[in-house]
Amino acid sequence: MRTLNYLAFALVLLALQWLSGTACSAQTTAKISSTQAIMDYLATMPGDAAGMGPELKLISDSTLARVFPGYEFYGLKYMHDSAGPDASSLLSRSNVFAVSKDANVKLIASKGPLQEFFGSQLASVQTDDMAKDAVYCWLRLAEELSYSGDYQFSIPVDAISVYRTAEEIRAAGKAVLNFSSGRAGQIGCTLTFDQTGALDKVQEASVVEPVATTPGGTH
Repeated sequence: MRTLNYLAFALVLLALQWLSGTACSAQTTAKISSTQAIMDYLATMPGDAAGMGPELKLISDSTLARVFPGYEFYGLKYMHDSAGPDASSLLSRSNVFAVSKDANVKLIASKGPLQEFFGSQLASVQTDDMAKDAVYCWLRLAEELSYSGDYQFSIPVDAISVYRTAEEIRAAGKAVLNFSSGRAGQIGCTLTFDQTGALDKVQEASVVEPVATTPGGTH
C-alpha cells in the first residue's frame, strides 16, 4: 500500500511539472509573437529596417496589464548617439507599441495617438480608483515617449487627485524624474471624463530635460 501511495505521489508531481512547463512555454510564445509582430511592422517602414538602431523592450507594469488586459506594451527608443529614425518614418526617437492578443500592432509615437488609444481602449471610468489608474497608465506611457534616455521616473500614486462635478470627473497626477538621474523634470497630466466615463480631454505639461542627440539625429 505504501508503494502505491509513493507511486501516486510521483505521478502527481510529474503532472504538476508538465502543467508548469506548458504554462511557461505559452507565456514565452506570447512574448515572442508580440516582439515578432513589432519587428514585422518595423520592416514595412521606409528607411527603418527592423533591428537598425532602436532598442525594443517590454514595458512590464501590473497596472497597465490590469487596465488594458488585452495588450502588451513595448518601448522603442533610439540611443542618444544614433541618427534616429528616417525623416519619412512615422517613428519618433521614443515610441510605444501596443500589441493586442491577436498580434495587431498600434504605434504610439506622440500624445495624439496615445489619446486615441485611451479613448478607444480604456474602459468607462466610473470610480475614483479607475480614474487614478487611468492617470497612472497615461503617465507610465508618457514616460516612455519622453526622450530622457535611461533615466527613471517615479509616479507618486498617493498624489494622484480626483475631482468630481455633476458633469465630469477630472483626475491629475505627475511623474517625476528620480533624484539619482542628475536631471530635473516632470510630466504632469489631467484627464477629464464625461458623464458616461469616456475620456473627453487630456492636458499634459512636460518639463523634462531632453538627452542630447547626435547632429544627424531627427525628431
